[in-house]
Amino acid sequence: ADPEVNPLIPQDGEETGIFDAIRRRRKDPPYTGTPVAEITALSVERATGGAIVRARGQGTEQGVHDVRLIPDVPEGEPVGGVLGYELRAVHEGTGVGQPREVEAAVFVSDKTLESVRDIRVRGLRNERVSSR
Repeated sequence: ADPEVNPLIPQDGEETGIFDAIRRRRKDPPYTGTPVAEITALSVERATGGAIVRARGQGTEQGVHDVRLIPDVPEGEPVGGVLGYELRAVHEGTGVGQPREVEAAVFVSDKTLESVRDIRVRGLRNERVSSR
C-alpha cells in the first residue's frame, strides 16, 4: 500500500464512502402531487431577508397529504412581474367524509421579490393573487 494515500479519504471521482452510499439510497421518487380543488386563502408575511408566502386550500377528499407550493417555473423566478405557484397535494383519499383543508408555505428572498408585482397561487378551480 502507498504510504501517502489515506484509504479513508476517497480519491478524485471515487464514490466508495459511506455518505456516497447513503446519497445513492436517498434518491427521492418524483413528486406525484396534483392541484388542490380550491385556494381558500393567500397571505404574504414579511420575514428577515424576504417573505413567507402561505397558501391554504381545500382538498377534494380526505386523505390529502404532502402539500407543497410548486413554482410555475423550475427556478422559482417571477415571469413578467408575477411570481406563480400551484398548490399541490398527494391525494390518497377514501372519497368519504369532509374534504380536508391543507396549507403550505415557501420562503421568497428579498432579491427575488425586487422584481415581483403580484404573487399568484393556483388550484384546480381558482387562483388567489396578492399584489405588492
